[in-house]
Amino acid sequence: MINTYLFDLDGTLIDYSVYKKIYNDIINFLKRELNLSNEELNKLALKKGIKRNPDGNFDSGYLCQELNLLDPYYEILEKELKNKKYLRFDINKLFLDLKQKGIQIGICSNSMGRTIKLHLDGNKINNYDFIFSSEDANSKKNKKEYWLELIKEHNLKPKECLVIGDDEMDDGIMPASLGFNTKSII
Repeated sequence: MINTYLFDLDGTLIDYSVYKKIYNDIINFLKRELNLSNEELNKLALKKGIKRNPDGNFDSGYLCQELNLLDPYYEILEKELKNKKYLRFDINKLFLDLKQKGIQIGICSNSMGRTIKLHLDGNKINNYDFIFSSEDANSKKNKKEYWLELIKEHNLKPKECLVIGDDEMDDGIMPASLGFNTKSII
């Protein structure tokens, strides 16, 4: 019997377009702040191990983290979230319905904890039981270590959990290999 739902954040609960919207503002800020050209910033990002996403963009949050410039990143993100909601559907209603059925709800993400909280708090989403980030696991969701740490920290039984997400490896193959039930939203 499934008694815990584990939701991915970006691409599942939150629309990725928020990051596309702020990307140029972040990159322009970094170039100004560090006095770098596009080419120099690209080389620095690659040297720091920041990978490009399918759109060809770097993860701007992790880039800012690597450059010790997270506060300006969060100022830009928070400003954008005040202008527009980026929820993919009525999360509050879904979470309330699940809680009324006795389901435990976790948000499990590769995002930084501060990013997760900013999205949830900014959208007044509070009917969840826990947040688990890549920082908590010291690993990403495509690694077994992430899921093993999640199981340990929240005393989960994988067969009683449903992982809901948009990434085949992170939210499907990897957790399924450890006995989690999975459901793709794509």
